[in-house]
Amino acid sequence: MSETSHVALVLSTVSSSVRWVAYDSLSGHLLGERSWNDDQSRALSDSLGRELALLPVALSKVGKVLVLTGPGAFTGLRMGVAFAMGLARGLGVPLVAIPTWDLYGRPFFIPTRHQMAKKLSLSACLQESLEFMHVTSPTESTLAKPSLGDLVLGTAESPEWPSVEDLLQAALHSKTPQHDSEIKIFYGLEPKISGERETR
Repeated sequence: MSETSHVALVLSTVSSSVRWVAYDSLSGHLLGERSWNDDQSRALSDSLGRELALLPVALSKVGKVLVLTGPGAFTGLRMGVAFAMGLARGLGVPLVAIPTWDLYGRPFFIPTRHQMAKKLSLSACLQESLEFMHVTSPTESTLAKPSLGDLVLGTAESPEWPSVEDLLQAALHSKTPQHDSEIKIFYGLEPKISGERETR
């Protein structure tokens, strides 16, 4: 990577809290971020480009694009990965897939009805008996109804999952870029819960 292309972009569309993060891949410093809630899948394709344009970085400086590949929302993952693929191809830069597992490196819970869960407190989610996806490895998850004593990530009083810091740390420790044919999406949240990996 040349000195003129040291900016890296990270995209997360695993939940309705969508994020762009830009960082300097040489120093690891955060350069900017855009976070917004997008409950309407039809508007997501428009907002991805619009919010990207608002980042304080020039696309000509981008040296790689990273994207979260799930588990996550079915439609959000498809649109986010497709957008990231198109962006990387258009810029002629590598694309790196980041499994959601890499954010934490250990089992965690995420709500299956993420659009409802983000409007509720953790205790309210449990009182409503919302199901959660218990992610137990980069490619394995099961449906579960955790107790209040379980550690549930992504369901704080005002969920902002995953955080900018989560994305930045995962990106800094990301592995080798993949060819488009090697990018795998691991679904996990509604409206379609498959728990299967699919090649994009």
